[in-house]
Amino acid sequence: ETDPQFNAWDKDYADLTNTPTIPTVPANVGAFTNDAGYLTEFNETDPQFNAWNKSTGILISESQISDLDHFTNADETDPVFTAWDKTTGISITESQISNLQSYLTSETDPSVAANFDFTDAATGDLLQFNGTKWVKVTPDYISDYTVIEADVTAHEAALTVSESQISDLGNYIETETQNLADVITLNNSANAQIKNVTNPTDAQDAATKAYVDVLLDKILQLQAEVGAKDIEGNTYNAVKIGNQVWMAENLKTTKYNDGTAIPNVTNNATWGALTTSAYADYNNTPSNSTTYGKLYNYYAVVDARKICPTGWHVPTNTEFSTLIDYLGGTSVAGGKLKETGTTHWTTPNSGATNETGFTALPGGCRSDGSFYDIGKEGNWWSATGLFNPSFAYDFLMIYNGSSVSKTYSHKSLGQSVRCVRDN
Repeated sequence: ETDPQFNAWDKDYADLTNTPTIPTVPANVGAFTNDAGYLTEFNETDPQFNAWNKSTGILISESQISDLDHFTNADETDPVFTAWDKTTGISITESQISNLQSYLTSETDPSVAANFDFTDAATGDLLQFNGTKWVKVTPDYISDYTVIEADVTAHEAALTVSESQISDLGNYIETETQNLADVITLNNSANAQIKNVTNPTDAQDAATKAYVDVLLDKILQLQAEVGAKDIEGNTYNAVKIGNQVWMAENLKTTKYNDGTAIPNVTNNATWGALTTSAYADYNNTPSNSTTYGKLYNYYAVVDARKICPTGWHVPTNTEFSTLIDYLGGTSVAGGKLKETGTTHWTTPNSGATNETGFTALPGGCRSDGSFYDIGKEGNWWSATGLFNPSFAYDFLMIYNGSSVSKTYSHKSLGQSVRCVRDN
């Protein structure tokens, strides 16, 4: 800090008081060569100013500046501001605006005020143009109105109501008191009458589905009781399982339905090379067929001349699956289908209950080399071929298990056949 008054003094020695007399007074203090003890310049310091940390700066509020104009130059310009292209505008983010409400005032749209009067209006109210403005309107609702048939028919061409437009139809439906007798007598619409729909008696009577289902069940049961008879006169017991009627014995016929004989091939090598129909008795012993039925290759099963009696057919893979599913699945169906005991099945004949009456018997198989597994397993052809043209689906039950297996075998094998009733 310097003393402006001191700096302004010209420091002429003659201006000093109480100075000693010297022989020759120099023209200026600076001419002294031996100025020890004489004042030439005084440096004054401010301890408070020296102690101040000048890196913090000085905070000056607007109220502390009362004569700013004395310290500013009206002609001063900011070169950066001057160079700025003001047509680009200034971008201000929301975070930079902290007191916007201080600068906002109530604004009104003169066009709204000129065209709308919202007096007493609330959200959802109707507005109506009164010739000058849109104003709130309260419509007069119809509280009670009687519509006669003529009113409806006169305007029915213009009246279209879709299902989606009816949200509360139940509020307008009353209990219908008209009964079936009222309906069937109107304009003789039922040929004079329909009655006793649960127990029809006359030709024009209708019947409920429940009545038809009972009747169908009786028909199936009768078909099972009647059984089947093949072209040779062999008769077969039958059983109703679910909605299917199955033979309860293995097929024994040696002829097709048209009377054509099915070849009986006894030679193993010849049998194995066949691609045409054939049958065999197990071990070439006809008495085995009396109990277990014949063994047929797949070509006999699907021959167009039909191996099953009239009204019956070789079951498809799907029909076998329907039977199995009805009985609870592959793991338990075998036991419900197999004949009980060990008269025909080898011990232990596991899980056999024959609760269906199907009486599955273990007729064994024939291959190109031998007969095998009579008493141990039963194999039944389905009419469904496999994607491999040499194989077809069949179903297997064994003596030591209660399951039934969905398998497939080479078409040359000799296996049993069970027929199912046509629908």
